[in-house]
Amino acid sequence: MTEERSRPVGTAAEFRIMAALWRRAVPILLLAAIAAGVVWYMSRTAIPIRTVQSELLVRIGYEYSPVPWSSATETQQINFRADEVIGTEIQFLTSEETIKKAIAVAPHPAIAAAADGTFTAAQMLLVRKKLAVKQLQGSNVILVEVTDADEAWSVTFSQALLDAYLQNRRQLFSDQDYDNLLK
Repeated sequence: MTEERSRPVGTAAEFRIMAALWRRAVPILLLAAIAAGVVWYMSRTAIPIRTVQSELLVRIGYEYSPVPWSSATETQQINFRADEVIGTEIQFLTSEETIKKAIAVAPHPAIAAAADGTFTAAQMLLVRKKLAVKQLQGSNVILVEVTDADEAWSVTFSQALLDAYLQNRRQLFSDQDYDNLLK
C-alpha cells in the first residue's frame, strides 16, 4: 500500500502564478491611477460648457382653425391636438430660415458666413448641435436650450432666435382683422 501525501497549501506553482499576477497588476494599477489623475486635471482646467434656457409660452389661436377667422363671428369652434400644434411651433422655431436670421444677428466666433451671407450645411449642423428645443410635457411651453462655452453668445443667440421666430410667425399668421380685435 502506498501512502498518499497531502499537498501543503501554497505550492511553488501557485506562488509563481501569484508573482506573475503581481508583476502585471502593479503597472495596470499605476496606469489607472495616472489616467484618473489626468482626467481629474482636465476636468478642472477645461472651459465649462454653459447652457442658457428660455421658455416660450405658445398661444394657440385662430391660425390653427380650419375655418378662416372672421370678425363677424364672436366665437368659433376650434378642434386641434395641442401636441401637434406645439410640434408645428417647434418646427418654425428650428427652421433653417429662423436659425440663419438668428446667427446673422448673433454670429458665433467659430461659424462665419460666406461673402454672400450663406452658411454651409456643416455650419448649420454645428449650430443645430448647440440648440435643443422641446416641449415641456403637459404644457404649452417650449423650452429652448443653447449650449456653448461662450455664455454671452448663448444668451445673445437665444434671444435672437426667439426674436426671429416671433418675426417669422407674425409674418406667417398675420391677420389684420384679428390684430385689430386684440387692440
